[in-house]
Amino acid sequence: WMRYGWCTCAMYPESLRLPGTAPRGGARRQRGLGLITAIALITVVAVVLGALVRTLASSAALDSVDALSTRSMLAAESGMDVALNRAYAPSGTPSCTTRTWTFDAGGLRGCTVTVTCAPVSTGGRNYFDLSSRAACGSGDLQASRRIDARAIAP
Repeated sequence: WMRYGWCTCAMYPESLRLPGTAPRGGARRQRGLGLITAIALITVVAVVLGALVRTLASSAALDSVDALSTRSMLAAESGMDVALNRAYAPSGTPSCTTRTWTFDAGGLRGCTVTVTCAPVSTGGRNYFDLSSRAACGSGDLQASRRIDARAIAP
């Protein structure tokens, strides 16, 4: 009936415990389990945070590449606009030349554009073959775009 200083009665086992005795298993064993649980929880949180940081870093790099790609496309379109304007010359003599320039202001700062123009005759008609190539960025982070067009010579 009484073993290890406490009662094995099912109804009120806690109330029948003798003073100065501890339940079987002891609180000492439970403290070790808490430490293991805390270490496991810290490890899981560290892994999740590491994955989040890696995801955010790759997302930032993709945003930079996307921005450079957009800037280079806009620079190539600007180059083609200049080439078409010179080819049709609303006020002046039409010209078909190759030209390179670098933007130094605004959103296209640092982008380089090369526009080429070649006169071509096909089937009794005269054309201008126009090409505009733009490159933005430097080093490992670069983007370039090219636009080609054929315009009827005036």
